[in-house]
Amino acid sequence: ARTELMEAFGNQISVALNNAKLFDRMKRSELMYFDLFENSPDIYFSINRDHIITGCNTTGARMLGFEKEIIIGEKFENFFIPEEQSALQEILIRMFVEGRGVKDLEEQMVRKEGGPFYVNVNTSLVFDEKGKTSHARIVARDISQRKKMESAILHAQKIDSIGNLAGGIAHDFNNILAAVLGSASIMRRHMKEDHDLA
Repeated sequence: ARTELMEAFGNQISVALNNAKLFDRMKRSELMYFDLFENSPDIYFSINRDHIITGCNTTGARMLGFEKEIIIGEKFENFFIPEEQSALQEILIRMFVEGRGVKDLEEQMVRKEGGPFYVNVNTSLVFDEKGKTSHARIVARDISQRKKMESAILHAQKIDSIGNLAGGIAHDFNNILAAVLGSASIMRRHMKEDHDLA
């Protein structure tokens, strides 16, 4: 009986050690994912059906210039430029009603000091046990540099088009001028030499 007791006690210790190792691994994994969420280069939000922000990562707070405590509890659309807020509100209402996430929506968010910056917004929805959308996870990626490059490329294309237009006009003008000069040369040959041009 003593051997069985020692064996049972040994098994319990083995299970306890194994559970402790599993708990430690789970805790490290949790910390790793928490760090990934908090320090991602993208802004992460969680919002409820009323568009109230229920979660925000450190990157989002830093990019917007607010403390997380100020962001959480605010309406999501309040962090976008005023002229786009009502359209964004309609998109969010439709997203929750239809149960379909938003993909590649380009909008302008506003920093605390008022400076706008472009973001690409993607969402994924979380459903409750009844299949109703309970909240949304939102990723907003800063695309300001891409927008600046697109603008620079568009500007360069406009300059190129103006150059091509000017070159075409100069070519056409040169053709007309060549015809006028050619006609003047022919007329000159046909005129008498003693004829006064003035």
